[in-house]
Amino acid sequence: MSEKFDTSQLPRELASVFDELVARDPHQGEFHQAVFEVLSWPAFPSLGELVDYQVPWL
Repeated sequence: MSEKFDTSQLPRELASVFDELVARDPHQGEFHQAVFEVLSWPAFPSLGELVDYQVPWL
């Protein structure tokens, strides 16, 4: 889990994607903040609810 961001409130799938993003590009703090804000947005659907949506990196 990223130390700067509390991903415990995100769905497991989204937290995993975010953690991989931070690990892949650790020096992109502003980008991480922007992605975290989008993933934390209450209207952003959980990937688990999108049955027909296939995410290749999960």
